[in-house]
Amino acid sequence: MLFISQLNSILIFSFFNERLRRFFCLMLYCWLLLYGQYGMAADSSASNSSTPNAPKVLLSTAERNWLIAHPDIVLGMSDQFPPALIRAANGSLSGIVVDYLELINHYLNTKIRLDVGSSLQVIGERAIRHEIDGLAAAAANPYWDTALTLTTIYLNTYYYFYIRQDDTLKKTTLIDLVGKRVGIMKGNQHIRFILQQYPSIQVNEFDDNLALAVALVDNNVDLLLAENTLEWWRKNNTSLAFKIGGLLEGEHKEVSIAIRKDWPELIVIINKALAAITPEERAQINNRWLSNSSFNNAEPTVVLTAAERAWIIAHPDIVLGTDRQWTPNVQMTQNGIVGIEPDLLSRINALTGAHIRLELGDWTDMVARAEQGDLYGLALSVAHPERASTFLFTNSLYGATRYIFTRNDQKPSLHKMSDLVGKKVGLLRDNLSDKKILAK
Repeated sequence: MLFISQLNSILIFSFFNERLRRFFCLMLYCWLLLYGQYGMAADSSASNSSTPNAPKVLLSTAERNWLIAHPDIVLGMSDQFPPALIRAANGSLSGIVVDYLELINHYLNTKIRLDVGSSLQVIGERAIRHEIDGLAAAAANPYWDTALTLTTIYLNTYYYFYIRQDDTLKKTTLIDLVGKRVGIMKGNQHIRFILQQYPSIQVNEFDDNLALAVALVDNNVDLLLAENTLEWWRKNNTSLAFKIGGLLEGEHKEVSIAIRKDWPELIVIINKALAAITPEERAQINNRWLSNSSFNNAEPTVVLTAAERAWIIAHPDIVLGTDRQWTPNVQMTQNGIVGIEPDLLSRINALTGAHIRLELGDWTDMVARAEQGDLYGLALSVAHPERASTFLFTNSLYGATRYIFTRNDQKPSLHKMSDLVGKKVGLLRDNLSDKKILAK
């Protein structure tokens, strides 16, 4: 429009000069020819790009037709790798892989979805048999080459040694594992391929993170080799019996999407979508899930109804009871109550404007006072039928690993609940979580 306006002003001026008038008429004629040849094509292209449901990356006609012919593309993923993928108690999914898949679907206008299971081994086998169309996260190794093709890399991660809390690790190279019992996740083909360089390493495979942790704590393996996802799991399950012993030197894992080998078209299409993801979008995902300040960078918003806000105003001091001995959930210090529960309540208060605080005491007394209405509720409880008549329960916030404690002079022969049959077992009075386990 600016060019037309300027041209119009020149033409008005040139009306008083015949030679200029002819020159600009010729220029206008040439411009109209060029616009007719190229401008209409540009308008057509712009029209296509603004068509509803059109991909936001440039795809060929054949690629668009391929996507139309394959409307339901399913990728497998294990839920044993948080924060790559986190499956909540209600089945909702979040995490790094979910965020990347949402961006891919955004750029391609597709509905590629996840099929989530716990066993990495089973998911990999299903992908090899083409029961699903690929894997949402995979690293190069000969096992996948028979049936799957990898996209470009979208994530890098590293391997860590996990050791018992009282152990130390002086060296962190593969050759230092020779002769040791090493636990890995069953189905992790990349780690298995790496460890094959040293046949004398005794590789033990386990189905999930809990089985890995139990094997290490019970001394069935010398150490574990896993991604930092196991550390995420450890922290969220308050498992303090093991720790990271060091970073595996000289190795890292380049993560791609694996697609069935007979779908080369999809590899090209997804690579275009991955290339379209901006550095800012990648940084946002990393900050959300991998940065220590991720919660500050992705501030959640809680929308309350007028009735809910009024309830909070009418209840300015909400007191929940918990046991004073349950560290690290709670601990009384000179500076007040600290621990997991105070941090969670502080976050809830910040999001809702409520004032919820803790009162510590003997657990039996806390339960009785909450049942009588002296307290608003309990900060820590299992959803047990015995309490259903008195209490309502929130969604589960986190899990906790249960341990069997024995005297120092006893051999560590207790590994599962059936080993307790016929034995005298002590537990905290009114702890329904332990009762629930023993009732089985």
